Amino acid sequence: MQSKYLQIAIRAVKVGGKLAMKYFDNPPNVRTKIMKADAGKSPRDGNKSWPEPLSDVDVQIEEKIKKIITKHFPSHNFKGEETKHCITSSNYTWFLDPISSSTNYLHHTPHFAVSLSLTKNRLPILGVVLDPFYNELFYAEKNCSAYLGKQKLKVSSCSNLEQAFGLPLKKIRACFDIYNERHIGSSALNLAWIAAGRLDFFVADRVDLYSQLGPVVLIQEAGGKMTDFAGKNLTTDSKTIIASNGHLHKKILKSL
Repeated sequence: MQSKYLQIAIRAVKVGGKLAMKYFDNPPNVRTKIMKADAGKSPRDGNKSWPEPLSDVDVQIEEKIKKIITKHFPSHNFKGEETKHCITSSNYTWFLDPISSSTNYLHHTPHFAVSLSLTKNRLPILGVVLDPFYNELFYAEKNCSAYLGKQKLKVSSCSNLEQAFGLPLKKIRACFDIYNERHIGSSALNLAWIAAGRLDFFVADRVDLYSQLGPVVLIQEAGGKMTDFAGKNLTTDSKTIIASNGHLHKKILKSL
């Protein structure tokens, strides 16, 4: 049985996904924003700030989802990528990326997602990732399995890094001949696909808590692993990410 947290989270991301699809062919007021490293985003390529595309759709989705979450859980913290955070003294914090891969979205590329997560004491306990274009809903709660719709998710069985299908860093490519490297944009979907067995691993030397916290529970509940480069469990304090089907994890850690 789904908890109230998960029920409301699913309802919220569906509202966001519907709005994303409404404007997919013609997003309003597209502009560039300057991102800064903060508690949600680690520096990119060593830079403390960098440009990213933005449209009013991102902001509208976040406002709608924030309204739903704060209405049902007014004592919780809420941190979204685009608007002002709602901070309380609660141990619970919601993280939202209204459109994971705004660049794909604004170029009409159908690989983007709405990613929502809930943490307790800085540890992820719930994650929901919605692919609005293909209407695929990935969701999981800690100790309650992971699902795509009604189908239970399970990671892949690949144990050979040379044959693995995923997104490595240059330092991993230097150690292994990886022939199935893919870079497809939305980190939230890339990670959700590991839980679904579509990808085998994902490595990043920077963290985007808004989009990447949601899939943590998905991957763990589907039998995979998600840690930092030191092999420690991912928290809101983490700066690096290794996500895998579990079979590849030690090899990736060793290569780093």
